Amino acid sequence: MIIPQGTVTDNYRIKPYHKLISLVPSISWLLFDLQLQKNIKGITKFCAAKDNQHLGYPIIGGTKNPSIQKIKLINPDLILANKEENRKEDIEKLAKHHVVYLSDIHDLKSMNEMIHEISILTGTAIMGQDFITQIKLKFDSFIASKNIKSPIQVAYLIWKDPLMTIGSDTFIHYMLHIAGFRNCYTEMKRYPVITYDELIERNPDLVLLSSEPYPFTEKHLDEFMSLNTRLVDGRMFSWYGTFILQSFEYLNAFKKSLNSNI
Repeated sequence: MIIPQGTVTDNYRIKPYHKLISLVPSISWLLFDLQLQKNIKGITKFCAAKDNQHLGYPIIGGTKNPSIQKIKLINPDLILANKEENRKEDIEKLAKHHVVYLSDIHDLKSMNEMIHEISILTGTAIMGQDFITQIKLKFDSFIASKNIKSPIQVAYLIWKDPLMTIGSDTFIHYMLHIAGFRNCYTEMKRYPVITYDELIERNPDLVLLSSEPYPFTEKHLDEFMSLNTRLVDGRMFSWYGTFILQSFEYLNAFKKSLNSNI
């Protein structure tokens, strides 16, 4: 069975799900923040939590290639997945034998809805609402501090060979927007493949090389010498849920480091 995001009401389930598997790194972070350590029975190899709390937990594969067999053996009450980060075929296979909550995140509103719904499903509604309140307060403070005069045109790269960027229907685009950057590929959707020559023609003010999913590092900066290029922590632009509380602080510091009028 699949529970789509947007269908969980406050009285959806009286008895919480207790045996959880997360197929999404940022959702795993949320589960640890909701103090569900004893309920987490499996996470992906990309998952993390504050103070390395995730270490020692069973690994059930990656976001794109979870081990269906390992998950069957664990026999979870609830699997937490995401429409974008996980493959449709994997979700459909798992949903034949397990309950799968399928999140779909585009912006702050949908993100807070996800936190609310997961907290209801796991019996942590009060704590979930506390985090939503914290996020809204941090967000309001973050927006008030932007003071943008002329947004910087940026190209955000997520992959190499081929080069891939982000379109306007992604959470990363939303994070760039609220931080005061303008995605120079805003007319595109999802994760388009581009060429280096096309990137040069766009002539962005700034190229951002993300640390994930492709692990761009210092050695790649030389390949973009003709452009103003920076390395960024990809989690700060793409991880939603309670992790975003760190993102606001990171983005403020990053903007100050640019020495620009943003």
